[in-house]
Amino acid sequence: MRNLLCWFGLAIGSTVGCGGGGKADSPDAPGSAVDATPSTVGCIDPASVTVSDTYEKHTVVNAAARNAICNDGSPAIYYVRRGAGCGARRWLVAFEGGGSCSTIEECRLRPTKFKSSVGADSTSKFAGMLSNDAALNPDFFSANTVFVNYCSSDYWMGTQPASAATDNLAFRGHDIVKAVMEDLNTEGVTGAPVLSSADDIVIAGSSAGGLGVLGNIDAIAAALPGKRVRAVVDAGWIADIKAFAPEGENGISTADAFDLAFTYWKATPDESCAAAAGGAAGKCGIGALLFPTLSVPLFVHQDLKDPVQLKQLVIGATAAQASAYRTMFAANLRAALGVLSGVFAPAVGDHGIIFKDEFATRTLAGTSFRETLGNWYFERAGVKQAIAP
Repeated sequence: MRNLLCWFGLAIGSTVGCGGGGKADSPDAPGSAVDATPSTVGCIDPASVTVSDTYEKHTVVNAAARNAICNDGSPAIYYVRRGAGCGARRWLVAFEGGGSCSTIEECRLRPTKFKSSVGADSTSKFAGMLSNDAALNPDFFSANTVFVNYCSSDYWMGTQPASAATDNLAFRGHDIVKAVMEDLNTEGVTGAPVLSSADDIVIAGSSAGGLGVLGNIDAIAAALPGKRVRAVVDAGWIADIKAFAPEGENGISTADAFDLAFTYWKATPDESCAAAAGGAAGKCGIGALLFPTLSVPLFVHQDLKDPVQLKQLVIGATAAQASAYRTMFAANLRAALGVLSGVFAPAVGDHGIIFKDEFATRTLAGTSFRETLGNWYFERAGVKQAIAP
């Protein structure tokens, strides 16, 4: 169980929630600090509007001076595609997933692509919610879209400098998030309109990227006052549960596992949650415990049979014990997700899908994930909450 967090999110690779949080429990709750009256909400471009399918690489400006560096000290990078039509005033910023490591041994085994930006391609293409295909992705195909590469191994929350204690690896995910968002809001850096000119902004992440969204979203929104900011968390809602243990023994809780990793990374999870948790900041990695402190409206996709979470949780169990544990795991998630007004929770044994074309074809309750998300985001009629029985 020590490496539970190391495994979480590795299924996403590089090809790559509720209408509101606990402080604003509907998308337009009075007093929400992140709501404006945007002109592009509900504006969907026709297929005749075209945007490129190619994203251009950008390196964070003055990355070393701003601590926006990968594990190996190379500068953080991100890819940008400029929008068009009404999408020119909409932004979608997506954070990559890819697991984590929180011991020297784990990190030495971790793929280099998740620890470094060296050798990254100058251009890239992405699928699913990042696609430029108007038929597949009608709601967001024309938006200014950003894909932020994951190379900090810390769920985008670390502030730990490199030292002998970390095998000379830095864990600077929190600093990377801050620097990228600042670059996107600085004239002339990307060639696209700055964030402050946007009407509405979607911050999305899959797996480890979803955890990064949960940990950083309120801080991101606070730096964009008056903007309509929404969060999409894909496969990043961790169950508040203990790992399987034989009768008479106690498995480690997911919150305690987060505590160990957060200490190693010198993590900075959501500020309000950390204050409420006191000395138990690991609770702020758990969706159900973090959600009540969030201000930004949240949509969650989480499979009730998530194979990545379950893989480590059931280590040592017999087939019968594992089956019973999976039933308990699904019940735990089902109850926690039930408080969200924006949710898509199938039980098909999948992990993240927002960066895959399946996001448009996976169905539940008679509607697709794409349609459910669109209904929630644009406040349309139709299914906004779908949870498998």
